[in-house]
Amino acid sequence: MSRTANNGSNVRAELLDAAIDLLRSKGTTGATARAICSRVGVGPPALYHHYGNLERLHHAAVAAAFEQVVACYEPAARAGGPLRSLRTSWSMLMRFTRENPKMFGLVNQQVVQGKMPAGTRRAFHQLVSDLTELSTTEELRYDPLTMAKILWSGGMGAAGFIAGESLAGRDEPALAEAMLETLLASLVTGKTMPSGMDG
Repeated sequence: MSRTANNGSNVRAELLDAAIDLLRSKGTTGATARAICSRVGVGPPALYHHYGNLERLHHAAVAAAFEQVVACYEPAARAGGPLRSLRTSWSMLMRFTRENPKMFGLVNQQVVQGKMPAGTRRAFHQLVSDLTELSTTEELRYDPLTMAKILWSGGMGAAGFIAGESLAGRDEPALAEAMLETLLASLVTGKTMPSGMDG
């Protein structure tokens, strides 16, 4: 039975939640207007009223997923040091990707299209700041901005690989950690950085 939109904000949020859930589990082919509305118990007019069209709802769902990815980045001040921050945040991103490979694919599509949300830009700037802090105790091969771009690109590439492995039913969590350590070993040239610990 279709509900009336008396609680507009609730219906809008429920449509978003349903879209996120279906995109995670079935991708764009399963997150149809009919399937989303059926989950919420409303008719298609409610979707168009709140989001304009299905594509905009999908974009809103991907943006919400972006915020989950951004939440994976833990600033150095909270993590207990820049290297610990990098390792913890990398592990959290890879875990998100293993658990939500289809949603990560949609997130990555948005990045490739140059549609990086404000939250993601904030996380990148925080990464630059943390690497600047790291440069006061470690010798970096590149300036903090360049190093941030390399680590960011490496993280997205590693996550893309992990997503593909997850969808194929394979899971190698140690591989993702090895990728990060390889990156760090090539970028941090100081001698005070033991593996898995802050310098």
